[in-house]
Amino acid sequence: MSLYFLDLIGTFAFAAYGAHQAHRRGLDALGVFVCAGLTAVGGGTVREVILHGRPAFLHDVAYVLCIAAGAVLSIGLDRNFEQFQRYLLVLDGIGLATFAYLGAARAGQEGLGLTGMVLCAALTGGGGGVICDLVTRRAPTVFHGDFYLVPACVMGLLAYVMRDSIHRPLVVAGLLVGVFALHMCAVALRWRIWRPSRPVTVARQAQTVRLSRSALLAPSWNAPTRRMLPVPPAEDSVPSR
Repeated sequence: MSLYFLDLIGTFAFAAYGAHQAHRRGLDALGVFVCAGLTAVGGGTVREVILHGRPAFLHDVAYVLCIAAGAVLSIGLDRNFEQFQRYLLVLDGIGLATFAYLGAARAGQEGLGLTGMVLCAALTGGGGGVICDLVTRRAPTVFHGDFYLVPACVMGLLAYVMRDSIHRPLVVAGLLVGVFALHMCAVALRWRIWRPSRPVTVARQAQTVRLSRSALLAPSWNAPTRRMLPVPPAEDSVPSR
């Protein structure tokens, strides 16, 4: 199975996730397709801009077709998307491993060092999802304890260590299988990245505002007075990818 075919599989899976997120946010058909494309090829496009290259989807229509197929599938299976997601997770893991490898290999081709290879691997693997989250006004999930970018960074590190033989078939297969297995273990075991707790003063202030607001919002208070009351910060949430 060639890297090109695996790349198309990842493009399809990433596009489906991006389209699903856009559809949940109430975007129209154009917005759904754009978010699908951003998730699928956004990270790779930013990587190529940094490396002064040309994104593959600009000269290969197969990527655009995979993006369209992912968007259509996501819309068609919207009500049953959660049931289909268990199968899509496998394709997503394949895509993450492939994207991360291609990003690291591309950085190595340009003569970049460890930092450049790890950055390009993570950017290609998760950068598109971050861009889609920002467009849909959603806090990027990869910065809220999600383990998603860790396998991509591991790919960049291993690719740097084996940069002299990174294009050998056995090395490529080992890297892809290892990173894919790491990602699937993280999904199955629900691994999370440690997050430092919020300052006690902030938490107490939020709780005080929340209690005072609930106590003051009685029927006797008019609408203008309610709007003047402070709004407590929303609780941190980590939506599924």
